[in-house]
Amino acid sequence: MSTINVHAVLRTAISARGRSVGERYRVVMGSRMWELNETGAFIWRQCRGELTVEQILVAVAHEFQSPRSETDEESLKFLTYLADQQLITIEG
Repeated sequence: MSTINVHAVLRTAISARGRSVGERYRVVMGSRMWELNETGAFIWRQCRGELTVEQILVAVAHEFQSPRSETDEESLKFLTYLADQQLITIEG
């Protein structure tokens, strides 16, 4: 399991592609596909190599108008999952 530092910058893997399909969002890498809900899609789109984990956590709380005490844990679990699936890279 990956450990994610809140100061790290996250970037989607070069070979992973995401796109909207109706109300869902799909990420494809090779022959594998993941279907993301609205929150997952929002987090995925933040991983463009510009924001730190901390900034992504702030953006999630703001986007969904929820306190960070309610969003950080699940957001970090999801980011860890993305890293473990090699869908994002951790820089720094």
